[in-house]
Amino acid sequence: MAVALTNESMKRLKAWLDRETWHTSHAIDEDYFYQFVGQYVTDHGYEFNEENMRQLIAQVAEIGERSGLREVAHERTALMREIIDFMKATGRR
Repeated sequence: MAVALTNESMKRLKAWLDRETWHTSHAIDEDYFYQFVGQYVTDHGYEFNEENMRQLIAQVAEIGERSGLREVAHERTALMREIIDFMKATGRR
């Protein structure tokens, strides 16, 4: 089951995933990713389901069966979990 995002969160997710290099570690791509994570926490709080987010990323990025991109989606959602846990523990939104 995919995640239902607010319009602002979806806009940030698409801004990140619409970049040709979203799956790389380029600083600009990482900035877009962090902006999405920040917007997600602002809109949705600390509740987070990694599997649902992976599915949403795969859908929006049209990953299909490309295992390399699936692995990147897995890594980014794991990082997102860590960031959200940090934000929760430190009271940040």
